[in-house]
Amino acid sequence: MNGVSQSSVKKGYLCLESEGAEIHFRNLRILELPPGTTTPEQTAPEVKKSAP
Repeated sequence: MNGVSQSSVKKGYLCLESEGAEIHFRNLRILELPPGTTTPEQTAPEVKKSAP
C-alpha cells in the first residue's frame, strides 16, 4: 500500500515501478475514489497516440 500527499497532479496516470530491482505484481486492486475538486492544472494531460 502506498500513499501520496501534496501532489501537484491529482488526476491522470497510474504507474507501477520498482526501485532498481525486478519486481512482480499480483492481486492488484484499484479503487476509484469519489470525485473531488480537481482543477485543469491538477489533471495530467491526455496523451494522444499517433498513427503508425
